[in-house]
Amino acid sequence: MNPCAVFSCRPPRPRLGQVSKNCLVSKNGTEFAWKCLFQQHGCELKFHKRGVLCGHGNSIGNFGMSLKSLLDKELVEQVLEQEKRLVFPDFGIELAHEIGAELTRLGKEKSLPIAFDVTRSGQCLFHCALEGATADNAAWILRKNRVVNRFGHSSLYMGAYCRLSGMSIEEKYYLPANEYADHGGAFPITLKGSGIIGTVTVSGLPQIDDHELVVSVLEGVLRG
Repeated sequence: MNPCAVFSCRPPRPRLGQVSKNCLVSKNGTEFAWKCLFQQHGCELKFHKRGVLCGHGNSIGNFGMSLKSLLDKELVEQVLEQEKRLVFPDFGIELAHEIGAELTRLGKEKSLPIAFDVTRSGQCLFHCALEGATADNAAWILRKNRVVNRFGHSSLYMGAYCRLSGMSIEEKYYLPANEYADHGGAFPITLKGSGIIGTVTVSGLPQIDDHELVVSVLEGVLRG
């Protein structure tokens, strides 16, 4: 059995509901239903030593609610929850390389035509392009990163937020389209007690796939 942990939550006072096909967890009085798609070994829930509720099963991609099924209002809420939850106690070059190595491993394993980047405080700590990626992906990374750095939210969040307002990010904030891209794939690196210090960004897949790849790797790194 290969470990799978593609969803997690860090509620202040976790309360488990039903441990079956729907795993319910209470967070600040609101129930989030995490749909566990079973295979022959089912699903196991446990608390990791860092206080993260993890799901384990057969293979990556079998658990959790895909963001693809959400309307923009729900998407904003879900991505905001991810941003609040994925906070690092510290973030150095070694950790940046660990994130980059895991993105490299997953990308090669799945033959993904992606480029990805880990930047902290304006310094690129890891950048890689896999087979099938182009120079245009590097340009997309820069445009997505500018969105995170300007607004303090992931690029996917900002895209959904602007659509809810009925305007594009260019119209709403008078930004040049060739410099800013509110398409999913850039996620903020948030340091506890300091705030946002950088970005982890993927380009080359559909925007929600870019975003979910980044989030799954950050979740795995935070679980240790």
